[in-house]
Amino acid sequence: MDHEVANGCFGRIEESCRRLGLHYVRWSGGYAGSFPSVRVIYWGHGEPRHYLTTEDDQQLFSIERIRELGGIAAIETDYQLARQNPPPLVLIDEEPIDGAMMEPIHG
Repeated sequence: MDHEVANGCFGRIEESCRRLGLHYVRWSGGYAGSFPSVRVIYWGHGEPRHYLTTEDDQQLFSIERIRELGGIAAIETDYQLARQNPPPLVLIDEEPIDGAMMEPIHG
């Protein structure tokens, strides 16, 4: 965790992730009187979603947000969306490895 980054944002990295369609989750602690704690989730498309949180990364709902959501089922759905983590990034070699070449290495 980097405490020296303004608002907990890694602008260039996040821009690259959005451009490449890569998922990410970011949580940043707040600073009283300046900015709140937030959890940001990007699912590889659209815009990143921002969720208001506590300093322990627990989601908070403002009265305006509760009214916007309209009911407990919608609040629970929003909560579940905010708690999800995107799938892990998996790198795949485009060229299959020749098993005969690997045998001497692994014995």
